[in-house]
Amino acid sequence: MRGKMAVIAYNGDTTYRVCSEPPPYEVLKELIDGYIELVPGFNKFQDEHCIAYCNEEGKLLGLQRNDMATKLWLQQHSTKDYLRGNVIILYGDDDFMEAL
Repeated sequence: MRGKMAVIAYNGDTTYRVCSEPPPYEVLKELIDGYIELVPGFNKFQDEHCIAYCNEEGKLLGLQRNDMATKLWLQQHSTKDYLRGNVIILYGDDDFMEAL
């Protein structure tokens, strides 16, 4: 099982981690800084199938708008919405994706 995690911060900084297994919920929650929510329609990252998460209450909490993640999302999903705060993108081989 081989996967990757990209964390796109609201300021555009992106960090990458290699994952031998899906990260635990607690890790995702810490990186998002709150309750996690699946980003609908965010299905591709670097030409690979992915799953993306954001802070469920990002707008209510007044988190900074994440323009880079929103731009990536809008390339594959038609919406007038936008993402706030950190966004986590998980992608990898079939075993990794099935384990999510």
